Amino acid sequence: MRSQKTSSYALLGLLLNEPHHGYELYQDLSDPAGLGQVWHLGMSQMYAELKVLETKGWVKATLELQDARPSKKVFELTKVGRTAFREWMTTPARGMREMRIEFIVRLYFARMEGTAAVNELIKRQEKSLCSELESLQQASTSKDTASQFEKTVFSFRTSQIQSALTWLKSFQAQNTSLKPRRRK
Repeated sequence: MRSQKTSSYALLGLLLNEPHHGYELYQDLSDPAGLGQVWHLGMSQMYAELKVLETKGWVKATLELQDARPSKKVFELTKVGRTAFREWMTTPARGMREMRIEFIVRLYFARMEGTAAVNELIKRQEKSLCSELESLQQASTSKDTASQFEKTVFSFRTSQIQSALTWLKSFQAQNTSLKPRRRK
């Protein structure tokens, strides 16, 4: 499941409700009020990822003929792609590095489903972070002879996880009246 790029799952999520042609997908990925805040994906990179998703059978592309204009490819999510996306949505981000992008992208799509989906996502992520924090604390207490650098790293990582947990609780408190955000 982790071998696929986060941006590929974002493409699957954008196709969740209806098929779209490539330029529409690119506009959604680049939207400065949405996924464009998370990362920048070039159009050629997006089309390369769509090709990989098509090869895997996660999306299906069909040509749409247009009068006096070139045909355009329309991408549709397959049943296998829908399953892959749903499975990815239920997998918490592992560690702080993945929190920065993967969790935020999952949150973007969970918001489209509403408060219950966001709360479930937060609950899974909190559980994962608490487990990681516990493991980190156990490892730090079992090392009586830890170097100053090791102690610094443990302290830094512990602070990051605690900050993320605090942010999750704060966001969840603000999330009580969240309205689903639908595509334009």
